[in-house]
This record gives sequence, structure tokens and C-alpha cells, in this order.
Amino acid sequence: MDKNKFEAFANEQIEQHKIPGTMIAIHKNGTDMYERGFGYRDGEQKLSVTSQTVFGIGSITKSMTCVAILQLQEAGKLSVHDSVLTYLLEFKTPDEAKTKQMTIHHFMTHSSGIPPLPTLFYANKNSMEMEGSIEQFKAMGMEWDDEQTAIDTNEDLFTFLAEQDYKLLGEPGQYMSYSNDAYALLGIIIERVSGRNYTEYMKEHLFNPLGMNNTFFSPEEIKDQNEVTLLYTTEPSGDEVEIAASSLWWDAPAMYAAGYVKSTADDMLRYGELFSNDHPTVLTQESINAMIFPHIQMQPGVYYGYGWMVSPDYYGTTLIEHSGGIKGVSASFAILPKKGIKGVCLTNIAGAPANPILMGGLNLASERDPNENYLQYEDYEWSNEERQLLQGNYVSKEGNNVEIKEQDEQLVVVSYGMELPARSVGPQQMTVQFHGQETYIEGIYIDQEIKRISFGGRQLIKR
Repeated sequence: MDKNKFEAFANEQIEQHKIPGTMIAIHKNGTDMYERGFGYRDGEQKLSVTSQTVFGIGSITKSMTCVAILQLQEAGKLSVHDSVLTYLLEFKTPDEAKTKQMTIHHFMTHSSGIPPLPTLFYANKNSMEMEGSIEQFKAMGMEWDDEQTAIDTNEDLFTFLAEQDYKLLGEPGQYMSYSNDAYALLGIIIERVSGRNYTEYMKEHLFNPLGMNNTFFSPEEIKDQNEVTLLYTTEPSGDEVEIAASSLWWDAPAMYAAGYVKSTADDMLRYGELFSNDHPTVLTQESINAMIFPHIQMQPGVYYGYGWMVSPDYYGTTLIEHSGGIKGVSASFAILPKKGIKGVCLTNIAGAPANPILMGGLNLASERDPNENYLQYEDYEWSNEERQLLQGNYVSKEGNNVEIKEQDEQLVVVSYGMELPARSVGPQQMTVQFHGQETYIEGIYIDQEIKRISFGGRQLIKR
């Protein structure tokens, strides 16, 4: 691996996106191919980033939740094909018949039919009130109900979901749409089946056995740790964007199973050993194979397994990966199981290109150009009718509202205030450059009309 070439590539990304602190580590069969911290975990005190610095990992947590589910299946305590109502009698959606068809497998693969909901934000409400960020959230155009109480407990979660007014996207298993809510509910299933608190179960059955001694959930747990990053946020300041430090971690116990692990590069590489060397420890090889199986398609060439995004043909081998993002967190974790290669990129600011940086490292590890994308799309020329069909406003209760409009005979995707030129790659398919990487968007036909789009793995509904 050309380390100088990789550092030039990584530094360019870090400087362009003003990332305060970044940790990158790539190992092969337990040997260090590349490992370095960039910038600071605390910019004011000039405290460096190391492989033992605690960062948030966001939704990379989801694969860990799936490990726990499959451990319980191995113990004969549940099956992934069980109805979720077997364990979650309080769980309700607007469609009782479809709810009865939902299985644990559907939750694990984001295919239950639950659309994006604002649950995560209200689970973070107490933290957001403490830091005074709700008004900033509203200023970004996000819908916010001041009367909605915080979702602090499992009971709060069930009540909130039962009160939501929405339509399921389809039959369970029909569509993939990323759902933090489904993973929060998997955490409750783990508790009820194991008889243990979710965080206790994870420590006893995953973190401790794998030697992940610097991996935590709650902000209280990391207060006494020596190396914990500050979190950085962007704040508008006139025409510029200022970067501000914060020591307040968003905390949402009802959603821990969806994305609240805090860990180090060292511990993440220990976790990666479970999938990278055919030496199963806390799971059987059969269960590991089930986790990395391409269960449902997200986009051409990319599928969702159990808590992993799976690319079965990554330059002739299988790539499993996941990213995570929340306040002060952009993280990416990737493994080439048959090659024994695993890598992690952890940063301390939201919206950073952690995944493109890590993918660049994996490219250089195989002597490819760092900017090469293994997902190749052929250009397509839209007809006027095809352009018209895709245009419109697409909304999500989770906050990402998108407008697709025509500009100079080309389509432009407006998201989070950014105008992103669309590249046509099919009759109802396009890509945009979003957070430093090519992101796939597809129009979804229902009753011979495009009524939804899939964007970033989530389905947004045409208004």
C-alpha cells in the first residue's frame, strides 16, 4: 500500500471538509497495513487522535444488534422468522394485517414496510434541549412538534409509534427502506428474550468476549475515560460556516440498538475479526454467513444483509460495510471477509466523508486509484417524459425532504439546501455527489406513476 499516496488523498478530503479529527486504520490478517490519526480529538488543547480515542460509530451499531439476535437464535430462544408480535405485543402500526406478517428478519433487513419516521429526533429531545439545538433544527426546515414528549423508555417508543399517522410502504419483505425504529424494537426483543438489559447483554456477550474494553453506550460511561473526542458541529456564520466544539453527546436510551455505540479503532478492528478470518468466536460460521448474505437489494450491486451493506462483487470478492452518522459522528467500517482485510474511519463531525476516505484506502491496498468507484453506472439519456415523471417534492418524516427539478434541460436534486446536479443512469435512476460520494436515487413506480424515490436507502414519498 502506497502510504504517501493515501495520506495525500486523505488529507485532501480532511482539509476540504474541515474535519477536526480523524482516525483511519486498515489491517490485513491482523497486520497493520495503515494506521494513523489526523488532527485532534480536542482542538483547543491540541490533543491528538489515536487508535484508542473513543468516537461515536452511529449505525455501525446495527450489525452488533444483529449479532445478539443471532446468538439468541443459536441458543434456541427465538428464530429470525418469528413474528415480531410474539415478543412485542404492544407494537402497532396503522395496518394490523401487515403488522402480523412482520418478522424479526424484516426488521433486520429494513424491509418491514415502516417508512422513515421522526422517532430518533424525539428520542434525542432531552439532549437537544440541553444544548439548545431545537431552534437550529427547525431553521433547517425540519418539522418539529413542541408538544411531543421525549421518547425515553420502551413504553414511550411503543406509544409514539402507535400514534403515528402513515401508510406502510408495502407488504413486509417487498421494499427496503432504512428504519432506525425497527432496530430500536430489535433491542427490546433482545431484552425480553435474554432477560437482560440491552446494554448489559451486549457487554456480556459481545464486547467482553472480544476484548472490546473501550466500547460503551451511555455518555456517563465515557466520562472517566482518558481519550474521548469532543464532538464538533457546523454553525452558519454569515456566508461562512463555523465549527464549534461540544462535550454533550446526544443520548437516547430507547434507540441504543439503532446507533449509540461509542468505540475506538482498536476495538472496532477486534470486532471485525469476527467476520474476516473464518474463526468464529461469539457466533457460529452459519450465523456469520447469514449476516453477510445479500438478503434484499438496496441498489444495483449493493444489498442489505443483517446489519451490513453487502456488495457480492467488489472486484471479484465480497465487501461488507456500514456507515454511521449523528451529532459529532461520521464513521465507516468495511471488511473483505475472504481477503482478511478490515478497515475503519472514525471522525468527530457529522457530514464528513468517512466512507469515501475508507474506500480510498481499500483501493490503494489493492493498488487501485483511491478515487475509483467499484459501482459503475452507464450514462443514460432521459426523454422529456422521463424527466417530467421524476420531478416533484419528496418528503420524509425523518427530515430529509428532497426536490427534483429541471434546470437547463437537466435534473437537479435539492437536499438540505444543496443543489446537486443529477447524472442520468437509467429511465428512473440517477446519481448525485453527496457527502463526497456518488449516491444512487431511483424512482419507484406505484400504479404506473413514480410516487416515491429511494434515496440513501430510504424511501421518500411524493407530495
